Amino acid sequence: MTEDEVRAHATARLRDGAGEARAPSDETLREVLEHSQRLSEAGTLYCGSFLGELDAELSLATLMVNVVEFPYGDDPRLATEGMAQSLSAARGPQWAGGLYELPCGQPACVLTGPVVFQSPDAEPDEVAYTKLQAFVPVPETSDQQEQLLLVVDFGSPSRQHWERYMEVPARLLRSLSFTEADSKGPEHG
Repeated sequence: MTEDEVRAHATARLRDGAGEARAPSDETLREVLEHSQRLSEAGTLYCGSFLGELDAELSLATLMVNVVEFPYGDDPRLATEGMAQSLSAARGPQWAGGLYELPCGQPACVLTGPVVFQSPDAEPDEVAYTKLQAFVPVPETSDQQEQLLLVVDFGSPSRQHWERYMEVPARLLRSLSFTEADSKGPEHG
């Protein structure tokens, strides 16, 4: 985000007790801008979270979409099948993975399973999450120098809401489209 976008984003989310917007501190603005820049440098196309109530219970979920360089070879389908098998085996028996054909014509390796976020300085120091990760080979374009992989990462510690949340990554994956773009690389829809 630009500095103006960071200011608008932070101001929209900071409310006082009466619900009035309040100005974010310079430190908050700097931290959000630095975080946004680090995400962009890492290939993050989108990062968002939800913290609120579902079914009158507190709930949290995060969604991150990245594009990374990944040499998947001559056959995206074969590479995706290999990812599904090797990643689910490496992560253990509680992880499930499979290959899904997407409407955009690309295969997706989709994995789901448990993870534990550990932070010794927080209380509680461990939080169990359920995670969905999808890996989609980006079709090569005429001006593209490397092979790219789109990575969708969705997680929530709110297991009771997992089924309701699954509509978000499912809709995202079904709506993907890839078109040839300028020298900046693929556009993602």
